[in-house]
Amino acid sequence: MTRAFALVAPLLLGACTIWPPAGTGGWAEHQPETTFADTRLVIAQHHFERLATGEPGRQWPAAIVQTRVLLVRAMRSSAADLEPAAQSDLVTLEDALNRLEDEVLVPRALIGSRESAS
Repeated sequence: MTRAFALVAPLLLGACTIWPPAGTGGWAEHQPETTFADTRLVIAQHHFERLATGEPGRQWPAAIVQTRVLLVRAMRSSAADLEPAAQSDLVTLEDALNRLEDEVLVPRALIGSRESAS
């Protein structure tokens, strides 16, 4: 009887494994999928941080505060899985960031062209 159990037990317990099947368990279950909109939001967040800590942050603090409100709004709508609202907020945020950056870069280009003309 003991020999029969010794032979049957490994066959019955053969389905029990230490490792989960491929594609399940581990980080696959704990980290959400990253979408293109999430990537754009991270890029916009880094863009905002660069502008807020740089020259635009010193010259236009009110515009930085308004842009921060847009960033928070885009992050919240993305976190709540409100896809149409998140896309709209992200487009608005990117536009505000580009306008803020243009306010710094365009005057520099104009100053540089005036100096070279003189």
